[in-house]
Amino acid sequence: MDRVLRIGAVVLVCGALAVAAPARAQVEEPMSDAEMASVGCVTAAAAAGFATITAGGVALAATGVGAASTAVAVPVIVATMAGACSMGSLAAPAVVWAKRHGHTVTSSLLALWPGATR
Repeated sequence: MDRVLRIGAVVLVCGALAVAAPARAQVEEPMSDAEMASVGCVTAAAAAGFATITAGGVALAATGVGAASTAVAVPVIVATMAGACSMGSLAAPAVVWAKRHGHTVTSSLLALWPGATR
């Protein structure tokens, strides 16, 4: 019992030292394309899964059975989430690029339009 208390005290002290230690300044780097695709995948899959579960009568009715049949409902939800994941991972870098460069692209297109003002 005494040994357990000593180990617990050491763990407690080490945890307190880790909390009390000053945190190193972390430089925020922009996300890589792989990280951005992962975020897009997770976001799109979560949205599609939520939409399929809450209002997915069309997807579940297309299988010919009601939502009570989990043997059919789960594969439909998983397939919907997998498709949304692939679309989200492909679209996320494009959406971020369009957000970053949207003003430049819009200005360039307006310059081509005859009589357009900025």
